[in-house]
Amino acid sequence: MSNDGPGSLGALYESSARRHVPQMPSVAGTSIGSAYDAWFEADQEAQWLRNLDESRSHASSDHTQVISRSDVDAYRERREAEKTWDTDADAALNVSSRSRREAGVSRETGGAPATQALPQTSPGEVGGNAADQAADTGGRGGILRSSAIMAAGTLVSRVLGLLRTSMTVAAIGLSTGVANTWDVANTLPNIIYLLLAGGVINAVLVPQITRALEHSDGGKAYTDRILTLTFMILAGVTVVFMAAAPLVYRLFDNNNMTDDKAHVALIFTLLCLPQIFFYGLYTILGQVLNARGRFGAFMWSPALANVVIIAGLAAYILMYPHGANTPGFSGMTTQMMIMLALPATLGIFAQAVVLIPLLKRAGYTYSPNFQFRGVGLRSASTMAGWAFAAVIVQQIGLVVTTQLLSSQPDGQPNKAAQSNAFLLFSLPHSLITLSLVTALFTRMSVAAGRGETQKVKDDMTTGIRLSGIASVMLTFGCFVLVFPLVGLWVGPVESSLWAIGSIAITMMIGLVPFSLCLIIQRVFYAYGDAKTPFWMQILCTGTAIGLTLPWFNWHNLTEEIFGRALTDWTGLQGAHFFGQPGVHWVGVGVGLAQTLSNLVQASVGFVLLKRKIGHVPMSETVRTYVRLAIASLLATAVGFLVQLPLHDALPVSRFGSFLEIAVVGSIFLAVYLFVANRLRVEEINSLTGPVARRLKRS
Repeated sequence: MSNDGPGSLGALYESSARRHVPQMPSVAGTSIGSAYDAWFEADQEAQWLRNLDESRSHASSDHTQVISRSDVDAYRERREAEKTWDTDADAALNVSSRSRREAGVSRETGGAPATQALPQTSPGEVGGNAADQAADTGGRGGILRSSAIMAAGTLVSRVLGLLRTSMTVAAIGLSTGVANTWDVANTLPNIIYLLLAGGVINAVLVPQITRALEHSDGGKAYTDRILTLTFMILAGVTVVFMAAAPLVYRLFDNNNMTDDKAHVALIFTLLCLPQIFFYGLYTILGQVLNARGRFGAFMWSPALANVVIIAGLAAYILMYPHGANTPGFSGMTTQMMIMLALPATLGIFAQAVVLIPLLKRAGYTYSPNFQFRGVGLRSASTMAGWAFAAVIVQQIGLVVTTQLLSSQPDGQPNKAAQSNAFLLFSLPHSLITLSLVTALFTRMSVAAGRGETQKVKDDMTTGIRLSGIASVMLTFGCFVLVFPLVGLWVGPVESSLWAIGSIAITMMIGLVPFSLCLIIQRVFYAYGDAKTPFWMQILCTGTAIGLTLPWFNWHNLTEEIFGRALTDWTGLQGAHFFGQPGVHWVGVGVGLAQTLSNLVQASVGFVLLKRKIGHVPMSETVRTYVRLAIASLLATAVGFLVQLPLHDALPVSRFGSFLEIAVVGSIFLAVYLFVANRLRVEEINSLTGPVARRLKRS
């Protein structure tokens, strides 16, 4: 890496700005992946120098004199030493895997250092340094490249998900009884899966499988046993819950349960519950791929599920074009229910099985193994227990929220509206934060296992800084963007706009603490600590429930559960804690409860994390967030001034909503990027710099 050119790192550190800003290299004549590699290498160096700058801040009031050329050279010498260590470790591990290669397992990397770019892996390609490869695939430029691949898959999947939801509304309406029953039944498999296995898989398997990759067999025996045990548990759980389908549904929705509604709910639930097994299959196979540094398929396969579901909805709409005028529970035939529910389950099936051939390409072929003793599962059982308990606590809060929203009258914010609002809320989170954290988690797990705490801190702050680009922007931008987006999505129906939009906005103003919670939780998991996230979840759920309970209609609720006599005796005579207007604002209350509970969880979690890993330099990150907030606030103000006259002038239609979101969204984004660039937000400058330079040259 030359230090002589005007655009080199050497010139960068000696420039008058002295801000340690990594510049995105020109992509001319090279691949995007290589450009990401170079940018992330520069970012890692700049981050190390910023940390050094903070640690020496007492040495001089003029920070421009703190970092010298010798500091840069020292950093590079350390990196060269790491590369040498990786090369030696790689050679040593190749010796242990020689018998596998002699047995016919090829390894095209041929003992190349783990810090070098890795070639594409053939189906039989396995190496003794699989853990190093996994860590490197999720690190340096690989983090950004993997995140970009995952973000693209997530974007496609989410766009298809919005189309799927729009078609569901066209098929059975949004605020109808059938729509709410369908939403509850179709959500049950995901809730049950997360309750029993989801949190355990996310918390335990990635760190454990990643560390097992350092075994002489590349972790195959461990992975085989884990998969076999998981498949058995998933199959048993699915059968048990299908047998208890009526009781399971009533746990989440027992409001106005007529015989016709009970019949429709039972058919929907029975057709959807097999998804439990396929959700589990998809997640565990995806986590095996993630542990091996293959992240893209895990985020792309949901797109296939949406394609299958959309095809089923299209067939349903052609056969039963009722829409919002869909017949009530008594008018739903068995054929109609099968046409609606079966494609949903087939979509999750396709989402899971498509990962099987990709595992073979990653160098792993599953073989059933029922020898569970001696595999090391006991070391993971404690962690799994805490993770399982945390998910139970989380689902208790979800039961409370579902019961509240399912009790809403038609035309008001209900469970279906909340599910649609969550799709909007989760889109930026999934595109940026989740993609970054998924890639970083493997790398942090390896670093934590080796005791390299500083690398864990660097990856954590990298994730927080980069996730802020979208989360801070939409914390303010949601006020001008959400309602026209909902109008484009489901149509400019006033009840639908309010039902979805009000919940989505109150959720989005909590995007920053929601993202921080995920990152902090994953750092604890990387260290094998699931106990602390459990107590964090207790605090979060307790806060959310406390903020949700006042919105219940306590008179109707106690009468339904305990009978009229006990209700009258308790004196709960009021129609609603907040009076009748409270029904209209229930969605706002639910969204704010989520936002405030995540804020409390993130604040406490960060304090607990500092106790575990020591001081985490955050001053630069806080300055970045403040600048992003200023840029977002100004962009929102400009967008609002443009939106006021534009909204009145445009027709009330999907086309009008499209024009509104196109004009206001473009102006908002342009102002946001311009102001952030002028405020010298490093991450924004790194992304927009190459484009600006190309435009100037043109």
